[in-house]
Amino acid sequence: MARRVDRLWTKSYRVDEGRGVEISLIEDPTTWESDEHCTHFCLWDAAKVLIEYCRGVEDDFWRERRVLEVGAGLGAVGMYAAHRGARVRLTDLPRAVELLRRNVRANGLQKRCEVAALAWGAEPAEKYDLLLGSDLTFDLSKPKSIDMLLDTMAHCRCDAWIAVEHRPGEVENWESMLSARHAAFQVVHQGAGASRRANPVSVYKVTWP
Repeated sequence: MARRVDRLWTKSYRVDEGRGVEISLIEDPTTWESDEHCTHFCLWDAAKVLIEYCRGVEDDFWRERRVLEVGAGLGAVGMYAAHRGARVRLTDLPRAVELLRRNVRANGLQKRCEVAALAWGAEPAEKYDLLLGSDLTFDLSKPKSIDMLLDTMAHCRCDAWIAVEHRPGEVENWESMLSARHAAFQVVHQGAGASRRANPVSVYKVTWP
C-alpha cells in the first residue's frame, strides 16, 4: 500500500550533543492506524537508550566497522553508527524499506548506509562486525518470531547489542531464549525513556559460541 505522503511528519533529534550529531526522522503516524506493530510511528525508547550506549563507545571502534541493524524501524540507531564512521546496512520488513531509504536520504547518509529487506531467520549475504537491534522482543505472543531473530543473529556470528524494554515477562523470556541457545550475554547499559512512566531499558551484549 502506498504511503500517504501528506500525513508523514519530520522530527529532528539531537542524539549526541558532544559531537553535534542531529538526526532527522520522517515518521509515519498512519502505521498507528493500520499496523499492529507500528514500528515506523516514532523513535521508541529502546532505540534512544541504545544510541545512548553507542554514544559512550570510542570513535576508533566505529571507523569503517561493518554494522547490520535488524528491525531498524526508522533507522536512527544505524544512522547514528554511520555518523560515527561505520558502514551500515539497515534492514526491516519489506513494508519498512521505502521509509528507511527516505530517512537515509534526508540525513545525507547514502554513502554510509544501505537499506534492504531482511526476514528474520535468513542468513545475511555478507559478513558483519556488529549487529544492532532495539525493541525487537516486545511480542511475547509470537515466540517463533523471536526464535527466528536469534537464528539470524547466530548466522552473523558477530557480537550483538540489543536493547530490550522491561515490559512484563519480556526480559525473562529474552534471557531464557538466549540461554537455550547457549549464547553468552550481559547487560552493558541501562536507561529509560524521558517520561516518568517509561519502562527501564537494558542493552545486552550477546556473543555466540
